[in-house]
Amino acid sequence: MIRRMDMPAPLPTDLSTPYVAVDLDVLDRNLRAMAVRATAQGLALRPHAKTHKCLQIARRQIEIGAVGLTVATVSEAEVFAKAGFTDLFIAYPVWASPARAARLRALAEQVSHRICCRDSGRFA
Repeated sequence: MIRRMDMPAPLPTDLSTPYVAVDLDVLDRNLRAMAVRATAQGLALRPHAKTHKCLQIARRQIEIGAVGLTVATVSEAEVFAKAGFTDLFIAYPVWASPARAARLRALAEQVSHRICCRDSGRFA
């Protein structure tokens, strides 16, 4: 749950960690700036979710202008897909063992995911 906190203020000492305190006004301003810049360049914004790994922040990114999310792993894609995100880009190579291939097939039924591979004849 995201709730607004006035800062700067000392954080309570009884917080369980890990704990993140976010200035939502600053977050929203930064998300809007990214969306405006991407749109001005004619780019589809898919910010990397591995930075925050937070469903609430990812939702804000989509609401403010991102078309989807970039993730690092199949596991991250599964978490965001389960939460309802439908445009996911897996940014790293996926070595598809039989079990991982089955997970990718299941993901393909839930989202329009993309897998990036190295574009080089040397590695083809």
